[in-house]
Amino acid sequence: MKIAFFSGPIDYSVCLANALIEYCEIDYFYESRYVSQRDVSILNILNDTITKKSITSYRNRDFRNILSWFSLAKLLKKYDLIHVQSANIWFC
Repeated sequence: MKIAFFSGPIDYSVCLANALIEYCEIDYFYESRYVSQRDVSILNILNDTITKKSITSYRNRDFRNILSWFSLAKLLKKYDLIHVQSANIWFC
């Protein structure tokens, strides 16, 4: 099973993704802006078999988000399951 895992609270999401990797294949999507505000080194804790994918996002009112999230939505067709840990207004 292939899962698109969208991180929310990064500390919790990393631990959950590491636990799930034993049972499935995971692509871990994270917002680069959010991670840089926290601690980027937390991504080093992710299991090496998890594919990390950065999402470019802007401030909530920025309409460039439409293009960014729309192109991402097209890619989601190849996944069996989409796990969203946190709701982003543009992703919804």
